[in-house]
Amino acid sequence: PDDTDVTEETWAGYVQANLETELFGLPAFGDFGVRVINTKITSLGVSRDLETSPGTDPDTIDITPVGPATVNTETNEFWNVLPSANLGLELNPDLLLRLAAYRAIARPDPEAMSAALSISDESDAQNVGQAISASGSPYLEPLKSWNADISLEWYAAETTAFSLAAYYKSLQTGFDTDV
Repeated sequence: PDDTDVTEETWAGYVQANLETELFGLPAFGDFGVRVINTKITSLGVSRDLETSPGTDPDTIDITPVGPATVNTETNEFWNVLPSANLGLELNPDLLLRLAAYRAIARPDPEAMSAALSISDESDAQNVGQAISASGSPYLEPLKSWNADISLEWYAAETTAFSLAAYYKSLQTGFDTDV
């Protein structure tokens, strides 16, 4: 019991265009693009049947895994589209303003995508639900965020630079507990 095998397969493509132009009478440079990712997850969870018996304390049960292993296979597939844009403005030869906006993801650990069940070895559970829990879920998808950056860079000398930067992140997340 409690064993798992998670396979994650990703295919991704990226298209980018670079630009060099004038904007508001200032030299401007940058790029914009989009990354598209297809993810397929296959999770094999290994578990066993359970046998219950009266516990040592009143109104409790002991739960014991028995019998041959059972393999549970769960699959999930999803797409992520991640646009990005970067723009730099040369305010004067030693002063740059940079702007960026992009979509980003943070993937869950493969261990969190397990289709296995975890069976507690503790005795005297009051019900089967207390002793068994899901190790993870192959239906977890990456956390998604929209991000923006702005920075002002002053190149005071050939070997000296000062910069001030700020960023914004809007994280889209949420979890539901399901028994």
